[in-house]
Amino acid sequence: MGKLGYPVDWERIARWSIFAGVSLWAANQLWMVVRVTAVLTGHGEALGLDPYRIELIEGLSLMETGTALASGLIYPVAAALIALRSRWCPHVYAVALLLDLGSWLSYSMNFAYDQLAQAAFDWAINAGLLIAMLGLLVLAQRRHFSRPG
Repeated sequence: MGKLGYPVDWERIARWSIFAGVSLWAANQLWMVVRVTAVLTGHGEALGLDPYRIELIEGLSLMETGTALASGLIYPVAAALIALRSRWCPHVYAVALLLDLGSWLSYSMNFAYDQLAQAAFDWAINAGLLIAMLGLLVLAQRRHFSRPG
């Protein structure tokens, strides 16, 4: 029971907390899609991007670029499905996470990556994303995502 005598719905609190974190990351990933697109079209400097970031993006292979762009576009879909309590949200989120971690492992091997300010925080962000996946799996096992579609 909460302070006001009402039952506390921990599943709802967990879902909205996960939604908030995934939504923030989805917004960041959409901005990443804009940055990658700008670099690939030759407008990276006009956008004011760090030269190390431009070097990193230009050094990606077609597959690495594709997985990075795909994860950036799938995260917002996963966030929407979490908000809608869709039973497909853990699956869609897992695909986004897998593509994201795969592309991160690939581009983090580049020397230019170590020069980026965000490189020091990526481990913590990835740990948070993995914890969110575990939370979604627990909620799915508890049948919290019972809505079809």
